Amino acid sequence: MKTHFTKSALAFSLLALLAACGGGGGGDSQTVVAPQPPTPQPAPEITLSAPAELVLAAGKPVTVDAKLSIPGAISWTLNPAVGTLSGNGNSAVYTPPATLAENIQVSVLATSGSSAKSISITVYPNPGTPGISLVAGSSAGKVVVDGQGADARLRSVSAMAADDKGNVYINDANVLRQVTPAGGVRTIKEFTRQTDDGAATGYFPQLQGVAYAGGKLYAATAWQGTLSINLVDSKGGVSTVAELPTRKAAPGGMLADAGGQFYLRYENDIVKVAADGKTTVLAGREGTSDGVDGTGDAARFRAIRDFAFDQNGNLYVLDSASVRKITPGGQVSTVAGTLGAGNGAAVDGNGSEARFGNPQSFAFDMLGKLLILDRSGATPTAFAIRALTAEGKVSTLQSGSDPAAGSASTLLRIGTGGTVFLGAGGRIDSYKTGGISALAGMEDDSAASADGVGSAARFERPAFMAADSAGNLYVIDMPTGNSGPDKVTTHLVLRKIAPNGTVSTVINQSAGTPSGIMADKAGNIYVSTYAPGRTDSKPPYSGALYRVTPAGVLELVAGQPLAAPELRDGPGVQARFNQPHLDAIDADNNLYVQDKDRADGKTVWRKITPNGVVSTLSQWHGVQMKAPDGLVYEYNLVGQIVRLNADGSKTVLTNHGMGATEAGPLPGRLTPIGQRPVPYGPYALAVIAGSAIYKVVVPH
Repeated sequence: MKTHFTKSALAFSLLALLAACGGGGGGDSQTVVAPQPPTPQPAPEITLSAPAELVLAAGKPVTVDAKLSIPGAISWTLNPAVGTLSGNGNSAVYTPPATLAENIQVSVLATSGSSAKSISITVYPNPGTPGISLVAGSSAGKVVVDGQGADARLRSVSAMAADDKGNVYINDANVLRQVTPAGGVRTIKEFTRQTDDGAATGYFPQLQGVAYAGGKLYAATAWQGTLSINLVDSKGGVSTVAELPTRKAAPGGMLADAGGQFYLRYENDIVKVAADGKTTVLAGREGTSDGVDGTGDAARFRAIRDFAFDQNGNLYVLDSASVRKITPGGQVSTVAGTLGAGNGAAVDGNGSEARFGNPQSFAFDMLGKLLILDRSGATPTAFAIRALTAEGKVSTLQSGSDPAAGSASTLLRIGTGGTVFLGAGGRIDSYKTGGISALAGMEDDSAASADGVGSAARFERPAFMAADSAGNLYVIDMPTGNSGPDKVTTHLVLRKIAPNGTVSTVINQSAGTPSGIMADKAGNIYVSTYAPGRTDSKPPYSGALYRVTPAGVLELVAGQPLAAPELRDGPGVQARFNQPHLDAIDADNNLYVQDKDRADGKTVWRKITPNGVVSTLSQWHGVQMKAPDGLVYEYNLVGQIVRLNADGSKTVLTNHGMGATEAGPLPGRLTPIGQRPVPYGPYALAVIAGSAIYKVVVPH
């Protein structure tokens, strides 16, 4: 077959051929090359770093550095936008917010090309200035805290002496303190323990009496068989005036006269002490109990409760249910009341016609009238202030009653100016014509159980405490009315304190006697329990480990509280404990308890895994409960908080309180109760002290 081309088709074919050959004419031939895509650049590797420091709200900025594997530009992003971030090339500066209510995590993101890398920063609320502050509960109760009126705390008032300026000096649980007519309380000298940087000196004298005479304050102390009479200055400086051997029984009180002589009252006699320490018996005889008037050791006393000088130098003695007078020469006579045992009905009258119910204490006023604090044997909370004139007439001035939760009023002293001080355990009241009012201290506002916020909440007997990662505290509150070896079980009362101080009750049910508490990272609370004094009973009772979930559900993790106590390893309820005390939790949420081998009484360490498997350790692995700053905090032998530094040294952070915890700057006064300080956020610890929970912010 032949193909025929038309003239036009042939012309078109020639033109196409010429174009493919570079065109006609004498020009150079060229080759057309298709464009190629660019070579892809490698993605940079980003490495981020930041200082390993705790980041606090209102704290110093944090610098985040970035390194790229190849040159490139970096952009920076903060998420969430809490605080501020400023980027400058290969570094960015994160500035924390001014305040935070709880912990947060922010992410700093570095982006270069197609690569991105982030680093997380945990920001904590700022703990504030180092010091001691109340978290929840009442700081009332019988403790030793200086202050004004109801802000002051008294522990156990057992002796009182008035000065010539209207003040009264008290022996408050072995602490010499001053109470002003306006109710101001200050500590002059703590006699119980003298320490130097936490090391006990070994000197523990007991305060036996307080006296004031001739513008001078005296204190009688006993130590290692010697009774010392000491002059005490206003700053607590002590110098010994006289020394004498102690008796089997301690003196009930001390007086001083303007001539530099001292008088000690014992139950059955009055001893006179000269400035050189020489002693003579003014009246009565040691170890003889009777009511006989006479001179010197021929006189007999039934039970001396108090004594005071009148304006003529005669010594008046409150002896059981009578008031008796001793002349400077030692002659004893009965002024009012009966030499019997008392505790009968109080009757006003003259001399022997008058009757006292249960007289406790007395003092002379500026007019020479003897005011007597008399209690009723029939009504334990009732008392009266009665007056005895120089003529022997007894009349009742004022009746009163103790607070429902307070101690009985048992001491009466009168300061210059007429202020009548009434001492009662943990408080001082005052009497003026027309009524009795509280003056200083407050002992009836604690040892209760009540939910609330901060100081409005009450704890009955807080014993163990733990903190979770969200800033909540958990406290085991031991009911005072449901404990002891005669109880099969006691209530597990678990209280929660939110970061804002709100106290709520999470668990309140029978589950044995709590012996320890720990918190894990997931917000679970673990409590160990046992039955003290019941291990040999029938049926026997054992220890157990419980978990309280974030939802407030109590679950048995390991052990069996109704089985025989023994040391048996194994999973969950197949394991057995004797007397477990929960002591530590490690980074993997393994729990560690101290238990006791019933065979030899030795302590053994046991480990409980998160799923409840119990095993006995061959030796203690030394798990330490570290605070967020990576350090360990503990109490020393005298109750001071000590920080274990990274180089192995120790730093003492607080002072011992000797019965008191007082809010204020460090070192402050702290008397902790519990196994160890509980880390409570960065540079902060939680401690139990009395019936309250305190926060201790350490130096940072």
